Amino acid sequence: VYYSSYYVSDPARSPEVRVVIAKLLFALDLVVRCCMTLALPSGLHLMWRLGLLPVTGFGMGLIWLVGIGWLVMVITLHRLADSPFKAGLARFDFGFRLLLIALLGVIAFVGLPNATELPSWLVAKLAKFALLITCGLIIRLKLRGFGPAFGRLIAGDADASVNDAIRTSLAGPRPWVIIIWAGVLASAALGLHV
Repeated sequence: VYYSSYYVSDPARSPEVRVVIAKLLFALDLVVRCCMTLALPSGLHLMWRLGLLPVTGFGMGLIWLVGIGWLVMVITLHRLADSPFKAGLARFDFGFRLLLIALLGVIAFVGLPNATELPSWLVAKLAKFALLITCGLIIRLKLRGFGPAFGRLIAGDADASVNDAIRTSLAGPRPWVIIIWAGVLASAALGLHV
């Protein structure tokens, strides 16, 4: 996804090629979004199995239900064409992610009621996951100009201002993507107690 964004923003490539690459980019990005969405319920399930998450089996089932609902929302947002329903669902998704950031932050820094103290590696993983969700929201905000500019490219308007808008909107998220990569690697290292 990261690598192909350079091709989408390259004005030396034909608009047709850039459109095809953009379609591939967004299709691949859906896989990344699905993995991130499922990381939370699966991680919480592992916490539960280790006895670190004080919920019943029913509570764990509810966590999975919310996780699957989030996954359905992510896939629905990817598949919907521009519509008022999509805009409303995107706002709900944004708010849901803000709620997750706050909830994970509270769990990481305050702890869970009726739970023994969480191990430091797990606190770090929860805080890091909140950071990764935050990075995803920042990426979404940085990409706001991409859709209108790319729509103009598709319509045949490939002047310098359109190319600059596409290049700028795709360049803005790149540092945040690198932070996500670093966070995922750090979380894996923490999980393995490296």
